[in-house]
Amino acid sequence: MRFLSGLGDIGVLDIDLVSIQYPTPLGHVCNDFAKWNNGNHQRALSSRLIHNEVWDKNPLSTMKHNTKHPMILAGLLGTALVSSTQAATVLTGSGLANNVDLPSDFASFEAGTPNIGLTWSATGGAWQAYNGWPTGGEVFQMDSAATGDVYSVVFTPDSGFNVVLSSLDINIWAGGNDFDIDWSVVGASSGSLGSGTANALDGQVTGLNFGDLTGSGSEQITMTLTIGSTAGTASYLAMDNLSFDQVAAVPEPSSALLAAAGLGALAMRRRRQ
Repeated sequence: MRFLSGLGDIGVLDIDLVSIQYPTPLGHVCNDFAKWNNGNHQRALSSRLIHNEVWDKNPLSTMKHNTKHPMILAGLLGTALVSSTQAATVLTGSGLANNVDLPSDFASFEAGTPNIGLTWSATGGAWQAYNGWPTGGEVFQMDSAATGDVYSVVFTPDSGFNVVLSSLDINIWAGGNDFDIDWSVVGASSGSLGSGTANALDGQVTGLNFGDLTGSGSEQITMTLTIGSTAGTASYLAMDNLSFDQVAAVPEPSSALLAAAGLGALAMRRRRQ
């Protein structure tokens, strides 16, 4: 069974322009923040442009129809940070029979994260399905877990999207004793995004919150759980509630657009003098 929670078909477009510094000698700073929510039809914009001009309109129509500063607007639009948020995927089990190995591509391209493929792998043990776990119901059993065994999930986004890794739970069957689990999250190009050690206690659920670790440039993200020196009874360990999301990758602003913004601002200043 998989539980998908989130915003449904509500689309969110965030435009966030923060502290864009035009080149000296202008010495002007433009701070602009716009938020557009299509699903709720809510619109908000607070802008402070050169010469303290303030807009309070639909951000997209404002940028389209304001003709006083066309070059400035073109530069701002080109350097906007745009992201699209979708519902997170929370995996709470597989629906497979007990002790069946998970397919390596299990939960790829789910409804909440349609642009992320998953690859499950393990060395020394195996990812398996299990139903009726005392502290979690359906879980992902980390079968034959022993010191040094490595359990991994690789998240591969489509081009134009980034992975956001949020959290998971570690479940130990009562009587399985404690486990120390060394975790890491690594981006294929970014390198280490986070790491640490989870001290999971016998018969309890231990939450591991990654704090929304996010990849960049559509890179693969690899989450690794390595069994530490404290290892309880093999097959008494499981993972549950793996939560992740996707966001649109943010392209780097091109030097040409930044130059256009500066030249446009300079031209407007000279014309006013």
